[in-house]
Amino acid sequence: MATIIFLCDGEQYPAIRQDIKDAQKDFSKGNFYEIDWSHGNVKNIQVEDRAYLQRVGGHSPHGYFAAGHVIAAPKSRQLRLQGEEYSRLSEAYLNDGLCVLLRLDSIVDFDHPLLHSQLQKLPQFKESTDFGKAQFVLYRSGCEFNPHFSPFLDSEWEKHSLELSRRGLGSRLVDVFYDQGQKYREQKDFQAAIDSYKHALKINPNDGKVLNVKSICERLLQKSLQNPSVNPEELIKNDVETENAFSEALEDVATGGSQGLIKLEQLGKKISLDDLREAGTKAQKIGLTGECYVNFYFSTLVKEKKITRFQWSSSENPISPYDFYIELDDASKIFLDAKSTAGRFDNPIHISLNELRCMSFSERYDLYRVFEINDVTKTAKLKIVENVKCFAQNILAAFDLLSEGVLVDGISVIPSKLGLDFKAEIILHMH
Repeated sequence: MATIIFLCDGEQYPAIRQDIKDAQKDFSKGNFYEIDWSHGNVKNIQVEDRAYLQRVGGHSPHGYFAAGHVIAAPKSRQLRLQGEEYSRLSEAYLNDGLCVLLRLDSIVDFDHPLLHSQLQKLPQFKESTDFGKAQFVLYRSGCEFNPHFSPFLDSEWEKHSLELSRRGLGSRLVDVFYDQGQKYREQKDFQAAIDSYKHALKINPNDGKVLNVKSICERLLQKSLQNPSVNPEELIKNDVETENAFSEALEDVATGGSQGLIKLEQLGKKISLDDLREAGTKAQKIGLTGECYVNFYFSTLVKEKKITRFQWSSSENPISPYDFYIELDDASKIFLDAKSTAGRFDNPIHISLNELRCMSFSERYDLYRVFEINDVTKTAKLKIVENVKCFAQNILAAFDLLSEGVLVDGISVIPSKLGLDFKAEIILHMH
Protein backbone atom coordinates (compact mmCIF):
# COMPACT_ATOMS: atom_id res chain seq x y z
CA MET A 1 0.00 0.00 0.00
CA ALA A 2 1.46 3.32 -1.10
CA THR A 3 0.94 6.74 0.45
CA ILE A 4 -0.37 9.22 -2.13
CA ILE A 5 -0.36 12.99 -1.71
CA PHE A 6 -3.18 14.97 -3.33
CA LEU A 7 -2.81 18.74 -3.63
CA CYS A 8 -5.34 21.44 -2.80
CA ASP A 9 -4.96 25.16 -3.58
CA GLY A 10 -7.60 26.98 -1.55
CA GLU A 11 -7.63 29.94 -3.96
CA GLN A 12 -8.36 27.70 -6.95
CA TYR A 13 -10.77 25.52 -4.99
CA PRO A 14 -12.50 27.70 -2.36
CA ALA A 15 -15.21 25.04 -1.86
CA ILE A 16 -12.74 23.03 0.24
CA ARG A 17 -13.81 24.84 3.40
CA GLN A 18 -17.40 23.70 2.89
CA ASP A 19 -16.14 20.20 2.11
CA ILE A 20 -14.39 20.16 5.48
CA LYS A 21 -17.61 21.17 7.25
CA ASP A 22 -19.54 18.50 5.34
CA ALA A 23 -16.94 15.89 6.27
CA GLN A 24 -17.21 16.77 9.95
CA LYS A 25 -21.01 16.42 9.76
CA ASP A 26 -20.68 13.00 8.14
CA PHE A 27 -18.13 11.89 10.76
CA SER A 28 -20.46 12.95 13.57
CA LYS A 29 -23.10 10.59 12.10
CA GLY A 30 -20.64 7.71 11.93
CA ASN A 31 -20.09 7.99 8.16
CA PHE A 32 -16.97 8.32 6.03
CA TYR A 33 -16.71 11.31 3.68
CA GLU A 34 -16.22 10.45 0.01
CA ILE A 35 -14.86 12.95 -2.47
CA ASP A 36 -13.49 12.99 -6.04
CA TRP A 37 -9.95 14.35 -6.29
CA SER A 38 -7.57 15.17 -9.14
CA HIS A 39 -4.80 12.61 -9.67
CA GLY A 40 -2.53 14.83 -11.78
CA ASN A 41 -2.49 12.28 -14.61
CA VAL A 42 -0.69 9.74 -12.38
CA LYS A 43 -1.80 6.29 -13.56
CA ASN A 44 -0.58 3.87 -10.88
CA ILE A 45 -2.82 4.82 -7.94
CA GLN A 46 -4.38 1.74 -6.37
CA VAL A 47 -7.46 1.01 -4.28
CA GLU A 48 -6.59 1.03 -0.54
CA ASP A 49 -3.60 3.35 -0.99
CA ARG A 50 -3.23 5.76 1.92
CA ALA A 51 -4.31 9.29 0.92
CA TYR A 52 -3.40 12.70 2.31
CA LEU A 53 -4.75 16.07 1.20
CA GLN A 54 -2.07 18.76 1.22
CA ARG A 55 -2.68 22.50 1.25
CA VAL A 56 -0.53 24.38 -1.28
CA GLY A 57 -0.46 27.71 -3.09
CA GLY A 58 0.02 31.37 -2.28
CA HIS A 59 1.20 32.37 1.17
CA SER A 60 -1.01 29.84 2.92
CA PRO A 61 0.30 27.50 5.62
CA HIS A 62 1.50 24.50 3.65
CA GLY A 63 0.74 21.09 5.09
CA TYR A 64 -1.63 18.15 5.40
CA PHE A 65 -5.24 18.75 6.45
CA ALA A 66 -7.06 15.46 5.71
CA ALA A 67 -6.36 11.76 5.50
CA GLY A 68 -8.10 8.60 4.36
CA HIS A 69 -7.78 5.99 1.62
CA VAL A 70 -8.32 5.57 -2.08
CA ILE A 71 -11.43 3.46 -2.74
CA ALA A 72 -13.04 1.75 -5.72
CA ALA A 73 -15.51 3.85 -7.68
CA PRO A 74 -18.98 2.48 -8.43
CA LYS A 75 -18.81 0.37 -11.59
CA SER A 76 -20.96 2.88 -13.46
CA ARG A 77 -18.21 5.48 -12.90
CA GLN A 78 -15.08 3.36 -13.42
CA LEU A 79 -12.82 4.61 -16.22
CA ARG A 80 -11.22 1.17 -16.66
CA LEU A 81 -14.51 -0.16 -18.05
CA GLN A 82 -14.75 2.53 -20.73
CA GLY A 83 -12.29 1.04 -23.19
CA GLU A 84 -9.23 -1.16 -23.71
CA GLU A 85 -6.86 1.81 -23.39
CA TYR A 86 -7.97 2.28 -19.77
CA SER A 87 -8.12 -1.36 -18.71
CA ARG A 88 -4.87 -1.26 -16.76
CA LEU A 89 -6.08 1.49 -14.47
CA SER A 90 -7.34 0.56 -11.01
CA GLU A 91 -11.00 0.69 -10.00
CA ALA A 92 -10.38 4.03 -8.26
CA TYR A 93 -10.23 6.08 -11.49
CA LEU A 94 -13.41 7.93 -12.44
CA ASN A 95 -14.75 8.27 -15.98
CA ASP A 96 -16.00 11.83 -15.49
CA GLY A 97 -12.74 13.74 -15.04
CA LEU A 98 -9.08 13.24 -14.16
CA CYS A 99 -10.03 12.11 -10.67
CA VAL A 100 -9.93 9.18 -8.28
CA LEU A 101 -12.37 8.48 -5.45
CA LEU A 102 -11.19 9.11 -1.87
CA ARG A 103 -12.77 8.11 1.43
CA LEU A 104 -11.68 10.44 4.23
CA ASP A 105 -11.69 9.48 7.91
CA SER A 106 -9.90 12.40 9.59
CA ILE A 107 -9.73 16.11 8.88
CA VAL A 108 -8.56 19.36 10.47
CA ASP A 109 -9.25 23.03 9.93
CA PHE A 110 -7.87 24.22 6.58
CA ASP A 111 -5.89 26.97 8.32
CA HIS A 112 -4.29 24.56 10.82
CA PRO A 113 -2.64 21.84 8.70
CA LEU A 114 0.22 19.58 9.78
CA LEU A 115 2.96 21.95 8.66
CA HIS A 116 5.79 20.89 6.36
CA SER A 117 8.08 23.30 8.18
CA GLN A 118 7.55 21.39 11.44
CA LEU A 119 7.98 17.95 9.89
CA GLN A 120 11.23 18.94 8.19
CA LYS A 121 12.77 19.71 11.59
CA LEU A 122 12.07 16.24 12.98
CA PRO A 123 14.99 13.80 12.98
CA GLN A 124 12.93 10.94 11.54
CA PHE A 125 12.44 12.92 8.32
CA LYS A 126 16.13 13.72 7.79
CA GLU A 127 17.60 12.74 4.44
CA SER A 128 19.63 9.53 4.51
CA THR A 129 21.96 7.76 2.09
CA ASP A 130 19.91 4.56 2.25
CA PHE A 131 16.40 5.99 1.98
CA GLY A 132 16.74 9.36 0.28
CA LYS A 133 14.58 12.24 1.50
CA ALA A 134 11.00 12.96 2.43
CA GLN A 135 9.66 15.17 -0.35
CA PHE A 136 7.20 17.69 1.07
CA VAL A 137 7.13 20.17 -1.82
CA LEU A 138 5.23 18.64 -4.74
CA TYR A 139 4.20 20.17 -8.05
CA ARG A 140 1.40 17.86 -9.08
CA SER A 141 -1.31 15.87 -7.38
CA GLY A 142 -1.18 12.10 -7.03
CA CYS A 143 2.52 11.69 -6.25
CA GLU A 144 3.70 8.88 -3.98
CA PHE A 145 5.31 9.82 -0.66
CA ASN A 146 8.64 8.12 0.06
CA PRO A 147 7.53 4.77 1.61
CA HIS A 148 10.35 4.77 4.17
CA PHE A 149 8.95 7.96 5.73
CA SER A 150 5.25 7.07 5.43
CA PRO A 151 4.93 5.48 8.92
CA PHE A 152 6.43 8.62 10.44
CA LEU A 153 3.94 10.79 8.55
CA ASP A 154 1.09 8.60 9.83
CA SER A 155 2.38 8.94 13.39
CA GLU A 156 2.69 12.74 13.20
CA TRP A 157 -0.76 13.02 11.58
CA GLU A 158 -2.23 10.91 14.39
CA LYS A 159 -0.84 13.31 17.00
CA HIS A 160 -1.76 16.45 15.07
CA SER A 161 -5.32 15.40 14.25
CA LEU A 162 -5.87 14.25 17.85
CA GLU A 163 -4.65 17.56 19.24
CA LEU A 164 -6.81 19.63 16.88
CA SER A 165 -9.89 17.50 17.43
CA ARG A 166 -9.49 18.07 21.17
CA ARG A 167 -9.35 21.81 20.47
CA GLY A 168 -12.47 21.72 18.30
CA LEU A 169 -10.47 22.29 15.11
CA GLY A 170 -10.79 18.84 13.62
CA SER A 171 -12.67 15.58 13.60
CA ARG A 172 -11.71 11.90 13.46
CA LEU A 173 -14.13 9.12 12.63
CA VAL A 174 -12.18 6.67 14.80
CA ASP A 175 -13.03 8.80 17.85
CA VAL A 176 -16.72 8.84 16.92
CA PHE A 177 -16.84 5.03 16.82
CA TYR A 178 -14.83 4.79 20.04
CA ASP A 179 -17.16 7.18 21.89
CA GLN A 180 -20.16 5.29 20.52
CA GLY A 181 -18.71 2.05 21.83
CA GLN A 182 -18.07 3.55 25.25
CA LYS A 183 -21.71 4.63 25.51
CA TYR A 184 -22.91 1.12 24.60
CA ARG A 185 -20.51 -0.30 27.16
CA GLU A 186 -21.93 1.95 29.90
CA GLN A 187 -25.40 0.71 28.90
CA LYS A 188 -24.08 -2.89 29.24
CA ASP A 189 -24.83 -3.59 25.56
CA PHE A 190 -21.49 -5.32 25.09
CA GLN A 191 -22.16 -6.69 21.60
CA ALA A 192 -23.09 -3.25 20.26
CA ALA A 193 -19.98 -1.83 21.92
CA ILE A 194 -17.79 -4.48 20.29
CA ASP A 195 -19.32 -3.73 16.88
CA SER A 196 -18.54 -0.02 17.31
CA TYR A 197 -14.95 -0.77 18.33
CA LYS A 198 -14.59 -2.99 15.25
CA HIS A 199 -15.63 -0.05 13.06
CA ALA A 200 -12.94 2.05 14.76
CA LEU A 201 -10.32 -0.66 14.19
CA LYS A 202 -11.12 -0.78 10.47
CA ILE A 203 -9.83 2.78 10.37
CA ASN A 204 -6.84 2.24 12.67
CA PRO A 205 -6.15 -1.46 13.30
CA ASN A 206 -3.34 -0.65 15.74
CA ASP A 207 -5.21 1.74 18.04
CA GLY A 208 -4.23 0.38 21.45
CA LYS A 209 -6.99 2.19 23.31
CA VAL A 210 -9.69 0.65 21.12
CA LEU A 211 -8.09 -2.80 21.17
CA ASN A 212 -7.99 -2.67 24.95
CA VAL A 213 -11.66 -1.77 25.51
CA LYS A 214 -12.79 -4.20 22.81
CA SER A 215 -10.96 -6.98 24.65
CA ILE A 216 -12.63 -6.01 27.92
CA CYS A 217 -16.11 -6.05 26.35
CA GLU A 218 -15.48 -9.41 24.70
CA ARG A 219 -14.57 -10.89 28.09
CA LEU A 220 -17.58 -9.29 29.77
CA LEU A 221 -19.91 -10.55 27.04
CA GLN A 222 -18.51 -14.06 27.37
CA LYS A 223 -18.92 -14.04 31.17
CA SER A 224 -22.46 -12.70 31.01
CA LEU A 225 -23.45 -15.41 28.50
CA GLN A 226 -21.85 -18.14 30.60
CA ASN A 227 -23.58 -17.02 33.78
CA PRO A 228 -26.63 -14.81 33.07
CA SER A 229 -27.54 -14.75 36.79
CA VAL A 230 -24.39 -12.83 37.71
CA ASN A 231 -24.88 -9.11 38.18
CA PRO A 232 -23.26 -7.36 35.17
CA GLU A 233 -22.27 -4.50 37.49
CA GLU A 234 -20.05 -6.88 39.46
CA LEU A 235 -18.57 -8.27 36.25
CA ILE A 236 -17.77 -4.76 35.08
CA LYS A 237 -16.44 -3.65 38.45
CA ASN A 238 -14.04 -6.57 38.92
CA ASP A 239 -12.83 -6.65 35.34
CA VAL A 240 -12.46 -2.91 35.00
CA GLU A 241 -10.63 -2.56 38.32
CA THR A 242 -8.08 -5.13 37.20
CA GLU A 243 -7.82 -3.55 33.76
CA ASN A 244 -7.42 -0.06 35.23
CA ALA A 245 -4.66 -1.27 37.54
CA PHE A 246 -2.92 -2.90 34.58
CA SER A 247 -3.30 0.25 32.43
CA GLU A 248 -1.96 2.49 35.21
CA ALA A 249 1.01 0.19 35.78
CA LEU A 250 1.77 0.02 32.07
CA GLU A 251 1.50 3.81 31.78
CA ASP A 252 4.04 4.17 34.60
CA VAL A 253 6.44 1.66 33.02
CA ALA A 254 6.16 3.36 29.61
CA THR A 255 7.19 6.69 31.13
CA GLY A 256 10.19 5.19 32.94
CA GLY A 257 8.65 4.48 36.35
CA SER A 258 9.61 1.58 38.62
CA GLN A 259 6.37 1.30 40.61
CA GLY A 260 4.57 0.06 37.52
CA LEU A 261 6.95 -2.92 37.26
CA ILE A 262 6.17 -3.91 40.83
CA LYS A 263 2.42 -3.62 40.17
CA LEU A 264 2.65 -5.74 37.01
CA GLU A 265 4.40 -8.47 38.99
CA GLN A 266 1.66 -8.33 41.64
CA LEU A 267 -1.01 -8.65 38.94
CA GLY A 268 0.86 -11.56 37.36
CA LYS A 269 0.82 -9.74 34.04
CA LYS A 270 3.38 -10.22 31.30
CA ILE A 271 3.85 -7.62 28.61
CA SER A 272 5.22 -7.87 25.09
CA LEU A 273 7.41 -5.41 23.22
CA ASP A 274 4.32 -4.36 21.25
CA ASP A 275 2.46 -3.74 24.53
CA LEU A 276 5.28 -1.50 25.70
CA ARG A 277 5.44 0.42 22.44
CA GLU A 278 1.68 0.90 22.46
CA ALA A 279 1.80 2.05 26.08
CA GLY A 280 4.45 4.61 25.16
CA THR A 281 2.27 5.98 22.35
CA LYS A 282 -0.75 6.03 24.67
CA ALA A 283 1.22 7.87 27.38
CA GLN A 284 2.22 10.51 24.82
CA LYS A 285 -1.42 10.91 23.77
CA ILE A 286 -2.52 11.24 27.41
CA GLY A 287 0.12 13.90 27.96
CA LEU A 288 -1.03 15.80 24.87
CA THR A 289 -4.69 15.46 25.85
CA GLY A 290 -3.95 16.84 29.32
CA GLU A 291 -2.20 19.83 27.78
CA CYS A 292 -5.18 20.37 25.47
CA TYR A 293 -7.47 20.51 28.52
CA VAL A 294 -5.19 23.06 30.20
CA ASN A 295 -5.00 25.08 26.97
CA PHE A 296 -8.81 25.18 26.78
CA TYR A 297 -8.97 26.11 30.47
CA PHE A 298 -6.61 29.05 29.96
CA SER A 299 -8.49 30.18 26.84
CA THR A 300 -11.62 30.35 28.98
CA LEU A 301 -9.80 32.35 31.68
CA VAL A 302 -8.63 34.84 29.04
CA LYS A 303 -12.20 35.28 27.77
CA GLU A 304 -13.35 35.82 31.35
CA LYS A 305 -10.47 38.32 31.80
CA LYS A 306 -9.08 36.36 34.75
CA ILE A 307 -5.66 36.17 33.08
CA THR A 308 -4.16 38.46 30.47
CA ARG A 309 -2.19 36.15 28.24
CA PHE A 310 -0.69 32.66 28.11
CA GLN A 311 1.57 30.67 25.82
CA TRP A 312 1.47 26.92 25.12
CA SER A 313 5.23 26.54 24.81
CA SER A 314 5.56 22.77 24.48
CA SER A 315 3.30 22.75 21.40
CA GLU A 316 6.08 24.61 19.58
CA ASN A 317 9.07 23.16 21.45
CA PRO A 318 8.47 19.57 22.66
CA ILE A 319 11.66 19.58 24.80
CA SER A 320 10.73 22.77 26.66
CA PRO A 321 11.23 22.40 30.47
CA TYR A 322 7.72 23.80 30.95
CA ASP A 323 4.46 23.34 29.04
CA PHE A 324 2.90 26.79 29.48
CA TYR A 325 3.54 30.20 30.90
CA ILE A 326 1.04 32.80 32.04
CA GLU A 327 2.01 36.44 31.54
CA LEU A 328 0.88 38.80 34.28
CA ASP A 329 0.03 42.49 34.03
CA ASP A 330 3.49 43.49 35.26
CA ALA A 331 5.07 41.37 32.45
CA SER A 332 6.30 38.73 34.92
CA LYS A 333 5.62 35.10 34.08
CA ILE A 334 4.33 31.99 35.84
CA PHE A 335 5.81 28.86 34.31
CA LEU A 336 3.97 25.57 34.71
CA ASP A 337 4.00 21.94 33.66
CA ALA A 338 0.94 19.75 33.10
CA LYS A 339 1.38 16.23 34.49
CA SER A 340 -1.43 14.10 33.10
CA THR A 341 -2.87 10.64 33.64
CA ALA A 342 -6.05 8.88 32.58
CA GLY A 343 -6.11 7.32 36.05
CA ARG A 344 -6.13 8.45 39.65
CA PHE A 345 -4.69 11.63 41.13
CA ASP A 346 -2.08 9.63 43.07
CA ASN A 347 -0.56 7.82 40.10
CA PRO A 348 3.18 8.57 39.97
CA ILE A 349 4.28 11.86 38.44
CA HIS A 350 7.53 11.84 36.47
CA ILE A 351 9.67 14.98 36.56
CA SER A 352 12.77 15.28 34.40
CA LEU A 353 16.07 16.74 35.55
CA ASN A 354 15.62 19.57 33.05
CA GLU A 355 12.22 20.40 34.59
CA LEU A 356 13.67 20.29 38.13
CA ARG A 357 16.40 22.73 37.17
CA CYS A 358 13.87 25.10 35.57
CA MET A 359 11.69 24.89 38.70
CA SER A 360 14.68 25.70 40.91
CA PHE A 361 15.70 28.95 39.21
CA SER A 362 12.29 30.25 38.07
CA GLU A 363 10.68 32.96 40.18
CA ARG A 364 7.50 30.90 40.10
CA TYR A 365 6.84 27.48 38.63
CA ASP A 366 3.51 25.66 39.23
CA LEU A 367 2.54 22.02 38.77
CA TYR A 368 -0.82 21.21 37.18
CA ARG A 369 -1.97 17.66 37.93
CA VAL A 370 -4.52 16.60 35.28
CA PHE A 371 -6.15 13.26 36.10
CA GLU A 372 -9.17 11.03 35.40
CA ILE A 373 -9.27 12.09 31.76
CA ASN A 374 -12.58 10.79 30.39
CA ASP A 375 -12.85 10.43 26.61
CA VAL A 376 -16.61 9.83 26.76
CA THR A 377 -17.70 12.83 28.83
CA LYS A 378 -14.83 14.99 27.49
CA THR A 379 -13.91 15.98 31.04
CA ALA A 380 -10.87 15.79 33.28
CA LYS A 381 -9.94 16.87 36.80
CA LEU A 382 -7.23 19.33 37.80
CA LYS A 383 -5.36 20.12 41.00
CA ILE A 384 -2.75 22.86 41.12
CA VAL A 385 0.23 23.27 43.43
CA GLU A 386 1.83 26.71 43.26
CA ASN A 387 5.53 27.54 43.29
CA VAL A 388 7.47 24.29 43.63
CA LYS A 389 10.83 26.11 43.61
CA CYS A 390 11.90 25.00 47.10
CA PHE A 391 10.79 21.43 46.43
CA ALA A 392 13.00 21.29 43.30
CA GLN A 393 15.96 22.90 45.08
CA ASN A 394 15.80 20.29 47.86
CA ILE A 395 15.75 17.44 45.35
CA LEU A 396 18.70 18.87 43.41
CA ALA A 397 20.62 19.37 46.66
CA ALA A 398 20.15 15.66 47.40
CA PHE A 399 21.52 14.83 43.95
CA ASP A 400 24.69 16.75 44.80
CA LEU A 401 25.40 14.23 47.57
CA LEU A 402 25.56 11.30 45.17
CA SER A 403 28.89 9.75 44.25
CA GLU A 404 30.80 11.17 41.33
CA GLY A 405 29.77 9.47 38.11
CA VAL A 406 26.22 8.76 39.28
CA LEU A 407 23.88 10.56 36.86
CA VAL A 408 20.19 11.23 37.51
CA ASP A 409 17.75 11.82 34.65
CA GLY A 410 14.64 12.53 36.72
CA ILE A 411 12.38 11.44 39.56
CA SER A 412 9.02 9.77 40.13
CA VAL A 413 6.82 11.11 42.93
CA ILE A 414 3.48 10.22 44.54
CA PRO A 415 1.47 13.50 44.64
CA SER A 416 -0.20 12.98 48.03
CA LYS A 417 3.13 12.21 49.73
CA LEU A 418 5.00 15.31 48.63
CA GLY A 419 3.77 17.53 51.43
CA LEU A 420 2.76 20.12 48.84
CA ASP A 421 -0.38 22.21 49.05
CA PHE A 422 -2.54 21.14 46.11
CA LYS A 423 -5.48 23.50 45.64
CA ALA A 424 -9.14 22.49 45.38
CA GLU A 425 -10.14 20.21 42.52
CA ILE A 426 -11.25 21.84 39.25
CA ILE A 427 -13.38 20.09 36.62
CA LEU A 428 -12.07 20.72 33.09
CA HIS A 429 -14.21 20.50 29.96
CA MET A 430 -13.29 20.13 26.30
CA HIS A 431 -16.15 21.99 24.60
